[in-house]
Amino acid sequence: MSPFAVVLVLSACVSHAGWNLLSKRVRATPAFFWVANAAAVVMATPVFLFTVAPDVVRIPAAVWVCLVVAGCFEAGYLVFLAAAYRCGDVSVVYPLARAAPIFLVLAADMLMGSFPAGSAFAGLLLVSAGCFVLPLRRLSLGPEGLAWRNYVNRASLWALATALCIAGYTITDNIGIDLLQPAAPELGGAFLYLYLELVSLGLFLLPAIWWRDGLGAIGRAWRSQRRHSIVVGALLSVTYLLILWAYAHAEVVAYVTGLRQLSIVMAVIGGSLFLREPAGRIRLAASAIIVAGLGLIALAAG
Repeated sequence: MSPFAVVLVLSACVSHAGWNLLSKRVRATPAFFWVANAAAVVMATPVFLFTVAPDVVRIPAAVWVCLVVAGCFEAGYLVFLAAAYRCGDVSVVYPLARAAPIFLVLAADMLMGSFPAGSAFAGLLLVSAGCFVLPLRRLSLGPEGLAWRNYVNRASLWALATALCIAGYTITDNIGIDLLQPAAPELGGAFLYLYLELVSLGLFLLPAIWWRDGLGAIGRAWRSQRRHSIVVGALLSVTYLLILWAYAHAEVVAYVTGLRQLSIVMAVIGGSLFLREPAGRIRLAASAIIVAGLGLIALAAG
């Protein structure tokens, strides 16, 4: 993995943790995220029109399929993430949502009889241990410390639903950006894919908003939270542009996936410092264990 790709991924970690912390602080809703996404599209449209718009006609048909699928998963991701943040802390929801996709894939492989290599299996154990410790408010083996409510609650369930969507759009994006590279390489291709995915995301978010709050919620979110939503939209789009660009520069995608998990530690530290969430030391230790496990899994995949 080149030093340039490392810088891209680390920058994406900062912006990703940042917009998640802000979303929790303002109690984001699907309508809030739609406004944020619309703001990102508006800001990106002049660049799109004057740079990569002519490349649209060269996009392979398979890439359009990827954009539709990824947009659907992205919409589900934001809907479930908003629900998770309404019920739980960033320092619990964020690590579970980021770690679970890789964990679930490996666990599914094991159930099907395909066992990972030694380092990946050790990583799986570390991720499991970190996820076990993460929801605890105190390190205790008593009934209060290990109460089921620490694990089986709405925040954790919404975080797992978020994780499934993350896995879906991550796999789809990897395929889509690879298919697009011959027609639109490097940063131009990454920006083109990102722009069209944001449009797809906005379309798929509308039914969820209509069903949950009515489309009038979009106007209310704009009137009351437009400044925060514009910041979130800018950070969200920059995050995905950096990651897609890193995918284009990385020979082994697993290295990008592993390195970007450092955002878990950043989000946990941010939750403790800026949002005053409890059990900061326990959650930071648990997130460090999760990141170490994900790093081992990524190295095995590479």
